[in-house]
Amino acid sequence: MNRILFFVSLFTGLVCAQSFQIKQITNLDADCRNFAKSGPATYDPRYFVFEAHTGSSSNIYLGRYYPLADSFAVITNVTNDNFININPKLVISGLLDSLFIIYQTNKNGNWDIAYKVYVYDQLSTDHYIANTSMDEINPIVSLIDPGYSAGENQYISYEKGNSVYTKNINLLPTAESEVFHGDDSTKYDQVSLEGPFISKMFVTARKIVNGKAYIVYKQGDADVWGNEHIMVAAGNCHNPAIQLINNLPCLTFTNDIEGKSNIYIIERFYQPVDTIKLIENPLTDYDELITQPPAALQKYNNLNIGNPYTYKVIKNDSLFIRVSKFDSQNLLADTLIPTKVANSSLYLGGMGINNGEICYTFWEDSLDGRIQIFAKKEIGLIVNVRDDYSHLSFVLSQNYPNPFNPSTVISYSLPKASNIKLIVYNTIGQTVKVLEIGFKNAGNYSVNFNASNLPSGIYFYQLDAGQYSQVKKMLFLK
Repeated sequence: MNRILFFVSLFTGLVCAQSFQIKQITNLDADCRNFAKSGPATYDPRYFVFEAHTGSSSNIYLGRYYPLADSFAVITNVTNDNFININPKLVISGLLDSLFIIYQTNKNGNWDIAYKVYVYDQLSTDHYIANTSMDEINPIVSLIDPGYSAGENQYISYEKGNSVYTKNINLLPTAESEVFHGDDSTKYDQVSLEGPFISKMFVTARKIVNGKAYIVYKQGDADVWGNEHIMVAAGNCHNPAIQLINNLPCLTFTNDIEGKSNIYIIERFYQPVDTIKLIENPLTDYDELITQPPAALQKYNNLNIGNPYTYKVIKNDSLFIRVSKFDSQNLLADTLIPTKVANSSLYLGGMGINNGEICYTFWEDSLDGRIQIFAKKEIGLIVNVRDDYSHLSFVLSQNYPNPFNPSTVISYSLPKASNIKLIVYNTIGQTVKVLEIGFKNAGNYSVNFNASNLPSGIYFYQLDAGQYSQVKKMLFLK
C-alpha cells in the first residue's frame, strides 16, 4: 500500500526571534564542495570538513561551528598539496578522544583512502585506511551515529574494483571485510552504512548487473555479513540511504517508475512493513531525501515525520533545495531555494544545542565566479511547551518541563482500552527506560521520567498503542 508522505516540523515560539536566513559558510578563492560534519548534536558536532578546488588540485579544510554565536569558521587546512583530495568525512573517536578526518586522495598515483587525526588542536601526519594498487574510492561513515563510542566498533566502507569493503577505524591496521562482491558484469556503488541497530550493522548499495539497477542490503557486524537481499528491482532505482525512523532503520531511495523521479521509504526494510511515497502524483523530479535522525514517524490518520528534512527538486533542468516547507519560523513558508549549481551536494545535520537542537541544511551555489557552501537553519525541538490533548483521540503530549533536570512528566491520552508501550530511547535507538507497558483503560495518563543517572543530551520517547505510534524529542540538561 502506498501512502503520501507528509512532513510537519517541531516548532516553538521561543525561536522565532532567531535568524533563519541563508548563511554563506565558506568564502575561499576556490570552489568549495562536499560539506560533512561530525557526530549527532548531542556529542561534539562542532567540527565540519569540506573540499576546496583550485586549478587541477583540491584540498581538505576543517572548520568549526559555535552554537552560542551561531557562527561558522574555517580553522585549518587538513591537506595542502597539489594532489586531488576529495570526499571528506569525520568520525569522532570516543576511544581515542580525537577526530578522524577521512578523505580520498591520489597522492600515491591512484585513489587511496587516507586519514589524519585531529587532537588538542594538532593534526597528525598522513595515515591510510586503504592504499593498495587498486583504486579505493567513496569513503562512507554512519550519518546516524558517525562512530561516537567508548568502545572499539567504528566502521568505514569504501568501494574497490566494483566491490564494497569495510574496516574498523579504531583497530587499524586491520584486514578489510568484503561486504558486496562485484565483477566485470556486476558493480556495487552508492553505499549507505549505518548502525548498530538491534545489535546489527546494516549496509545498502545500488547493484548494477549488465546495466540493470537493483537496491540490495545486508546485515551483520561489519566483520561477518549475512546474505544479500534485493529490496528494489523496478525502474531506475538509485541513491539508497538508511535512515532512522521510530528508532528503527528504514530505507529511502529514488525511482522513476511513474515517469518522474520520486522518493520512496520502505519502513523497517529488513522486515518490510510498507512503501511510502514522498509525493503522491509528482509533476516534477525529486531526489535525495535526508531527515535529521532519528526521525519521528506518526502513523495515525496521516503520516507525519516530525524532524527537519531536506531534498532536491529538479524543474526545467534547474535544481532547487527544499528546506522543511513547514519550518520553525513560519508554518506556511515555502522554502524552495533555487541554485545555480546543477550537481550540488546536499547535507543536513544537527550542529548543537541552544534553545533546542540547531539543525542546518547545507548545499552549494555559485557566487562571484566561485562555488561556495551555503546553509539554512532550523530548530528541531519544542522547548517548554505544554500540549493540550483531548480524551477523544490518541495523543502523546510534549514532556513538561522541557528542557528538564533531572525529572520531567510525559502525558498521553487513550480514547479506548489498549495494550501500550511507552519507552525512552537515546539518539542511536538504544532503549534507555521502559516507562510503561501493558493494558490500559481509556483515559488520560501521566508518568514521571527521571534522568539523573544519564548524560545530558537529546532523548526520544515513543508511545505504541494498537495501530497508533508516535515519537517525540526531549532535552536533558544537567
